[in-house]
Amino acid sequence: MHLILDGIATNLGLITQVAELKNWLRQAVESIGMTVIDGPRVVDFPGQPPGLSGMVMLAESSITVHTFPETNAVMIDIFSCKEFEVDDAIAMVRDTFRLTRYGVKVHRRPVDMERIVPTWR
Repeated sequence: MHLILDGIATNLGLITQVAELKNWLRQAVESIGMTVIDGPRVVDFPGQPPGLSGMVMLAESSITVHTFPETNAVMIDIFSCKEFEVDDAIAMVRDTFRLTRYGVKVHRRPVDMERIVPTWR
C-alpha cells in the first residue's frame, strides 16, 4: 500500500526543525504499527527551494517526508507491504502538521505475489 499526501502545513516548527521532524517520523511509525530498521534521518537541505527531507526505513518499507517552508508545503509518502489504516494515517498527518489543505492518493499493490508477472528475463 502506498499513501501519498501533499498539503499546506501551519505547524511551522514541524516543517522547519530537524529534531521535531525526526520525532514526528518516530511517532508516525508507532502510530501505524510498523518496525524501524534504520533511521529516522532528517537533512536540512539548503538548495532551491530550501527545506527538510526525512526518511525512516521500515521492515515493511519506508516513510519519507519533504517540507518546503517558503510555501508551507509538505509531501509525505507512506509505503508498506503491510496493510495499515489509511484513514488513521491521514488523520495523524493532518492533525500533527495542522494542514489547511491537502490531497491524497492511495495505491494498493497486489498482495498475491503469484499474480505479478515479471518483466525481466
